[in-house]
Amino acid sequence: MIMKSAYILLPLAALMIGCGGNGNPAKDINDAREEQIEANREEREERAEQKQEHAEERAEQRYNQAEEQHAKLPSADQNVANAEAKMIEQRSIYQSEATAKLEKANARIAAAKAKLDKARAAPLEARNQLEVAVTQRDSTKTAIDNLRNVSNEQWKDATEQVNKSLDQLESLVARVEESASKL
Repeated sequence: MIMKSAYILLPLAALMIGCGGNGNPAKDINDAREEQIEANREEREERAEQKQEHAEERAEQRYNQAEEQHAKLPSADQNVANAEAKMIEQRSIYQSEATAKLEKANARIAAAKAKLDKARAAPLEARNQLEVAVTQRDSTKTAIDNLRNVSNEQWKDATEQVNKSLDQLESLVARVEESASKL
């Protein structure tokens, strides 16, 4: 009989050690899910940064190529063409930076949503904050997407609007994360 209980207790002890050994498998699962949520958020943010860097490199390459092509133009035309190419490069870089900020906020929203979903009884206020953040994210994405169609004369106003929208999104996401961290 003692031998049979050893066969039962040994795997149970191994399971407890494998799960962190605190004797609470539910907490271990919860902790593992929290780590998974955080790892997913970090991975999405890293991808956003990599995409931004790649977009900036492409913009710089396009500018350098345009500058080489403009070297064949007369001096006055060359100055205008280089200025236009520089403006295009700066617009492209701004758009990639804004998109990266949006993607990072989206990763944070997804992580907060996962935490709220996991805590099935999350307060209604937290879920409402999440909905407001998602709506703001969608609005910000539209504003960033519309930058492609903005004239040079409207560029400054459009980027100010995008900056305000990103700031507002950041604030909303911080509130959602705070609510989710209290669960």
